Amino acid sequence: MQVDIAFTDLYAPGMRAHQVIVGWGERGRIAKAAIKPRIKLVLARIAPWIDPGAVDSLPAPILMRGGVSWDANLAISAASTFAQPSSLRIAVAGAPARARAGAEGLKLRAHR
Repeated sequence: MQVDIAFTDLYAPGMRAHQVIVGWGERGRIAKAAIKPRIKLVLARIAPWIDPGAVDSLPAPILMRGGVSWDANLAISAASTFAQPSSLRIAVAGAPARARAGAEGLKLRAHR
């Protein structure tokens, strides 16, 4: 199982997955080389019966597609993704209003 972790525009109750726009996200982030040592430490403490070496066999993280909906990001694979700038970077560069609105939502959500 891989978990999606993402920053999105500001969520309002009742919104559907196709209305939530991803600014930046990754599937399977715990498999990142920089995070693996922490995952192994936590795993050893909370589930010592699981071999910490299992972390090394996790599939590589997959970057979610920024600027598209959460729904559209459900069907991503390593072969279909590539690094894209987040909507925050796009907004700084003067992107269309939709991207700027998404970046503002990201900023508001981060300060909660």
